[in-house]
Amino acid sequence: MTLLRLSAFRVTPNGIYRTSLPMRPSVLQPLLHKTLHQARSNSSTTASKPTPSSRIPSSSSISKPGTPPIPEHLLIYHAGTSRITFLALWKITSLFLFAFFTLIAAPSYARRASQTPYEAADATSTPTADLSPTTTTPAPPADPQAAQKTYLQAAGLAFCGVIPLVYVAYTTAPFVTFIYLRLPPAARASRQALERFVRAGPPPTTQLELLTMGLATRPRSAMTTLAGLRPVTRRLGLVNYERDVAALEARRAWHQYRPVAQFGVRVANCKGVRDGWVWDAVRPLLGKTARERRA
Repeated sequence: MTLLRLSAFRVTPNGIYRTSLPMRPSVLQPLLHKTLHQARSNSSTTASKPTPSSRIPSSSSISKPGTPPIPEHLLIYHAGTSRITFLALWKITSLFLFAFFTLIAAPSYARRASQTPYEAADATSTPTADLSPTTTTPAPPADPQAAQKTYLQAAGLAFCGVIPLVYVAYTTAPFVTFIYLRLPPAARASRQALERFVRAGPPPTTQLELLTMGLATRPRSAMTTLAGLRPVTRRLGLVNYERDVAALEARRAWHQYRPVAQFGVRVANCKGVRDGWVWDAVRPLLGKTARERRA
């Protein structure tokens, strides 16, 4: 078989060059397939290899750790977790005492006082086996003083449950647990905008939300303004702020709770409250209108 002088293409790192080699036809076809496959793989590797400039991130792609957004209702006062927990335990304890003395202890004494002499004798005597069916025991004489004494004991037990409940409800009703300040959108743009808004003096119509604790430890919310919350002294110092609730009383239905009008704000616990300084800044402005501020 004669040899054929054919042209073969070989790929080098610098490019493709042409050589003339004597090859047989049976060897030429596999060699061409291998050469073309190698050329395609080299071209794809060169295209996918990133350049040094592409590995450098731009300044816009670098993400900076963002600050948390400023909420619309900003927490500015916190009474303290220990105080709130202690107050809730007192309220729950007074409810249990009221339920025990008025629903269990006092009714049992009242039933004992209302028993007839026969019922009292049957309740205290033990049956005997030698008692004949025809034998009748005379009724013991009634003791009105004992019955009256039992009624007084029942009333005393009822008061033991009522007095702690009334005392706890009266002394802890104005206790404020949280205070929120409602911010306009401009003051929530950044921390600097919030500080400028507070240092310049919020408007008298800026809303405040005060949270108190109900008798069953249920939170109660009261909305007012900076000018509507006036400093006072009530209930032997337990109340130091109040608001006008005449309009709310006029709209209140008979089945709704009375709106909270008096509040007791103690020394704030700034631990865990990031914006506790806002309460110190707005506290001198409470109860003052725009004219009173300028005076």
